[in-house]
Amino acid sequence: NTGAGTVIVKGATWGGNNLGAGATLTFNEKASWTGDNSGADATVKLDGASNWNGTNTGANLNLTLDGASIWEGSSNMEGFSLGLKGNSVWKNTGESKVANFVGNNGVVDMSAANSGNITIDSYSGNVTVLYDHSVLDEAGTQVTVNGGNFTVTSAMANSAITLVMGRSGLDLTEEDSINAALNALAAKLFYTNYAEEGNLAGTVKIAEGLTASSVSKQTASIIFGGEDGQGSVDKSTINPGPQY
Repeated sequence: NTGAGTVIVKGATWGGNNLGAGATLTFNEKASWTGDNSGADATVKLDGASNWNGTNTGANLNLTLDGASIWEGSSNMEGFSLGLKGNSVWKNTGESKVANFVGNNGVVDMSAANSGNITIDSYSGNVTVLYDHSVLDEAGTQVTVNGGNFTVTSAMANSAITLVMGRSGLDLTEEDSINAALNALAAKLFYTNYAEEGNLAGTVKIAEGLTASSVSKQTASIIFGGEDGQGSVDKSTINPGPQY
């Protein structure tokens, strides 16, 4: 597509790039798009379990996902607005920056090998962020959380983010293993304006598996601190603790 018109795809597959400035692209009823967007001021809407596999290089893209839709890609352009709703998933595949992020029961998957940092200027709502990890010792006390950092500069009131990792390789009968895993996970979240605003509630969770709906095994709250607002685990909130 090279024009500023409207493209509507329902229950079908579209392969091609959008170059059209000001274009509106709508995908519904399990529609699928493979291609990139380079058109400035474009609007892309995915609903009804539709999916887009592609990168954005167009300024001021307005992207909305709803109805369990999926976007696999990244955007490092100015003015990018993202709405992630209704159990939809963003599989981040590179360095991304978002001017305005609105979450409503959405999921950001940072488990891909090429998942880079995400930087958000303004954030509101709630999302779950999934991370893969590696355990470097048999005791499970040396844990590396893979994937980029998730940084929020400013958050609106009553905003929340939950970071989730699976339990693979972790010893949940040992306090040191639990603390190490939750703290490594919390360190992936940064809230720059935490001291001035205090609007973002962070939670870390070790789950049975690496999905947003997996059964929770350990949870804790996140404390933000330092000049960059990096998260750390509030050990007093770890629940339920070691299970023998």
